[in-house]
Amino acid sequence: MAITQLKELLASFKPKLTDKQIVWMLPTDLEHGILTTNIAFVIAKELRQNPNQISESLSNEINIWLSTYNKAVISKPIGAYINIIPSESFYAEILQSNSTKNLVKTSNQKFILDYIAANVAKKLSIGNMRNCNIGDSIRRILRLKYPNLITDNHWGDWGVNMGILIWGWKFFDHSIFATDELMIDKLTKIYVWANAQKEIVEGWENLVRQEFLKLEQKDETNYSLWQEFITTTKQDLRLDLDLMRVPKHDIEQGESFYEADMNLLTDFLEKNKFWTAEDKARYFDFETLAQNWQGIDDEFRKKVSNFGRCYLISSTGYTSYCYRDVATKLQYARDLKVDLALVVTDKTQKHNFDQAFSIICYLASTPEFISEFGKQVADRIVWQNMKHLGYGFLKLESGKMSARKGNVILLRDLVKDVELEAKRIILEKTPYSDLDSIDTKARKIALAAIKWNDLKQSYEQDITFDIHQVLNFVGNTGVYQLYTYARLNSVLRKLQLITVSRSFSEQTSNPNFNLLEQAILKQIWTQSEVLESICNNYQIHLLTNHLYELSNLVNKWYNDVPILKDPRSEFMQIFITKVMKYLKFNLELLGIEVVDQI
Repeated sequence: MAITQLKELLASFKPKLTDKQIVWMLPTDLEHGILTTNIAFVIAKELRQNPNQISESLSNEINIWLSTYNKAVISKPIGAYINIIPSESFYAEILQSNSTKNLVKTSNQKFILDYIAANVAKKLSIGNMRNCNIGDSIRRILRLKYPNLITDNHWGDWGVNMGILIWGWKFFDHSIFATDELMIDKLTKIYVWANAQKEIVEGWENLVRQEFLKLEQKDETNYSLWQEFITTTKQDLRLDLDLMRVPKHDIEQGESFYEADMNLLTDFLEKNKFWTAEDKARYFDFETLAQNWQGIDDEFRKKVSNFGRCYLISSTGYTSYCYRDVATKLQYARDLKVDLALVVTDKTQKHNFDQAFSIICYLASTPEFISEFGKQVADRIVWQNMKHLGYGFLKLESGKMSARKGNVILLRDLVKDVELEAKRIILEKTPYSDLDSIDTKARKIALAAIKWNDLKQSYEQDITFDIHQVLNFVGNTGVYQLYTYARLNSVLRKLQLITVSRSFSEQTSNPNFNLLEQAILKQIWTQSEVLESICNNYQIHLLTNHLYELSNLVNKWYNDVPILKDPRSEFMQIFITKVMKYLKFNLELLGIEVVDQI
């Protein structure tokens, strides 16, 4: 029985002493069982009784009730606390259970996850690394709960930036390129050069806008160049995403995809006078929007009224990034029938998404929108069901990374540097390593180091990358996780060579779990609650914290228990196999592959 199932069972208990809901928590001390509650303190004042007496009375009542439903646990008062104490059979059940099933409550809601959001003509830099790692870990975990999850790589492939690139391509001196220079490298140089011409070329802004206007009008030359730029960028991006173990997205709807939806919205907003006109410009003033928004509480109204002003169409007639996000959320609800939406970007874009979500949710609350797009579409567009995950920035220890491209450190260069350092460490520790497999091992260690460092703290926080720290075999690192797994694998191989003198049933029916084994199994038992919490708040570090605590317990058990001399040799094999499978499954949720030997 998983922790969520036991909590649900206990929630159905109705105490005679009070009508208050009993809240169960995890105790910090293993000897205090697997769940605890302070309900006796809560109702002591109300009943004017000693909390210790209340806890004893309630505990007896719970035990009578539990005997009907679950005999693997009992209730026990410890002072004023009531604790749920497991039996040996409870731990045996955890050992024998498949902890990869029923991890979180499965939802039939349709969920869309928008992450990566690559830009045309740009290679992924280390600034994109957090999007890869956080977004893909969330994808892996959400899939456990939402079988209808859709992933979208929302390409930055439209707007004046495309005009800059096309103009640059036409006027850049291509003769300076090397004959074997890759197209993506050419585009990167051209884009940098074209932007630098802003201070040099007279009328530059008008020239690049004219190139984008021709693209919008499907000019044959500009449209052909644009398609080639996108194809080249996608091919290059795939190399980085394969390197980071990020699979192909379900859909890739770039900003250009939403041109028709923006035209539709423009007609709708003009007809119903929802926005304010200012020559060619069109904008929303959020103080006015908040006043007109029916059905929201005062606190939320106050929040929205402070979002300022948002231009969906600029004074030159171009649609804004925010307008494309408004159109995106409409298309998600109307065509894809999405109930929940999460977009992953850096935290500087929070204000943009606050504005975009507010506009589309406000519109969906109006009779005009319901009449135009239908009630089912409007019902799917709800503020609470749209979330922007804004992650903090990556900072480098000065002097640690040397592979640079202009002012940008490419993601693949950082991985290569860490991989080379991992290879050096492996050869230093085991100079006779199999050279044929060392490259694969170094790659896995490098990715484990990079991903763990990125995911081990709350996504809002900035992180620091120190190549030597992330490759540490001790402490809260991805390498420590791989080391723990490899250590277990080594002792398991030795155990399998030992002749077992007793039968499986004798060794597993009553294995006499020691305290560390109980603690390890208890940690495994809490998995579903950890993953359910991540599905609700997207804080991946809850899983890294969980695994770090588990690895600490496992390594203490490894050091304290004479595993190879333990008479429970077959039980030891089963126990170690269980822990290894658990580590492998959960590390895979973080995009980390295990290694059998370091």
